[in-house]
Amino acid sequence: MTKDNLFLPLHVTSVRIYVADHIARAVIVTSAAGKLRFRYSGPSFSIDRAFTPRGITTDSQKRIITADSDYELTHIIDQDEYTSTIQATNSQYKAQDIICCDLCDTDIPHMYCDICHINLCKPCVMEHLSDESKDHKLVLFNKMGSSINCPKCQRHSNKICELHCKQCNMSICVLCVSSGDHEHHMKIDILEHLRNRKDIIEKDLKELKENIHPQFQEAASKIPIQRSGVRKISLELTAALKKQVDALHTEIDIIVKDMQSQCETMDVQHLGEIAKQEEALKQSINEINQVILDLQNLMDSNGTQQKQIHKQFGILLKQVITYPTGQLVETQVIATEERVGLTKTSGGMSITISDEPQVLTEIYTEFGGWFIRLHSLSSLSDEEIWTSGNDKIMKLFNLQGELIKSIQTESGNKVTDIAVTRGGNLVYTDYKDKSINIVTDEQIQQLVKLQGWKPYGICCTSSDDLLVIMDSDDRKETRVVRYSGATDK
Repeated sequence: MTKDNLFLPLHVTSVRIYVADHIARAVIVTSAAGKLRFRYSGPSFSIDRAFTPRGITTDSQKRIITADSDYELTHIIDQDEYTSTIQATNSQYKAQDIICCDLCDTDIPHMYCDICHINLCKPCVMEHLSDESKDHKLVLFNKMGSSINCPKCQRHSNKICELHCKQCNMSICVLCVSSGDHEHHMKIDILEHLRNRKDIIEKDLKELKENIHPQFQEAASKIPIQRSGVRKISLELTAALKKQVDALHTEIDIIVKDMQSQCETMDVQHLGEIAKQEEALKQSINEINQVILDLQNLMDSNGTQQKQIHKQFGILLKQVITYPTGQLVETQVIATEERVGLTKTSGGMSITISDEPQVLTEIYTEFGGWFIRLHSLSSLSDEEIWTSGNDKIMKLFNLQGELIKSIQTESGNKVTDIAVTRGGNLVYTDYKDKSINIVTDEQIQQLVKLQGWKPYGICCTSSDDLLVIMDSDDRKETRVVRYSGATDK
């Protein structure tokens, strides 16, 4: 070995030595004893170019990995029986490998240890089995990889698992069994367990390939169609919106031009009226000036002449001067608003509201018949309504007519009237018991017990006070009392 060869990339395992020799432009593999196993000089189609291996290693599958620095390729050599496959990017190449016994370098191995993963000739078999620190499993060399590899025991690393504990769901060896930890557990042969798992995996794989994967591919193939459909609908909506906007703009332009024309006509009419009034005013001013001169000349004249002059002056004062207003413009604006469906309010423009009320929903309660009629209802929210009839049950319904809960009066008497406080609590009056009651968390509490009066109607104010209508016991008087809690005001 030359001085330059001392710095070649090197990888060593227990049975082989791997060298990436960029000077010799080859990957060289020898046994631990130094015997040549094979030499790889690059792919067969690259005769006209140099193979420059730099850096070398092996993976868990005993494949050789090296780098071709000149062409930036990675070569992966998969050693399988007597041939090897070299992968560079997406291409595959082959090279011959001399398979020998890993203990003595005999050219032809006859056995293979599935546990230790080494080749053995017949003389070396007994030597290999003599290592009792771990288990061994020998198969014919041409059968290697065909048998199921049993896992190593997690507790005893030098033992191979022979059984599987169903209760613990773990593989165990003979030492685990002898320890007594799995004495009363259901155990099966490890090979049977592995075959069962293999069957399950095969079924899952078949299901994935034949059903699940095609379904996902079909769903994925529809995505571009869905995307195109959404885009098409969006373009159609945009075009329709633009068309509607253009139509509105056209209509507004027509209305504006019509109003501008009417404004111009009004300008001509009003200016003509103003000109006439201006001429009349000038004539009146001249007449007034003449009257002033006459009055100054006739200061000493008799009363009859003065009366005539004053009468003429009064006629001039009674002339009415009028000016054009904006009534016509306002009328045209209102007409325009009616054409586009808008009305004017104090806060601006709003949509015209119909005078006819609209029924949003109807709730069918369980009340009915002559004896149990719907008598009263109250609600604080937009989702629930409390109801009562001429019986002792109060019922809470949602807007879909579903009964949420029912509450019976504390005394068992009929409910007179109900209300809901701002806090969401139900209050009711008991005419016969002379009491006002509140329901909190389905618990009934008496707020007021009246003396000489019987409560009838009840409602809740914006300040959360209660207004109660009550009759005297002799029914000769009726009054309304305001309560804040249990205290009257």
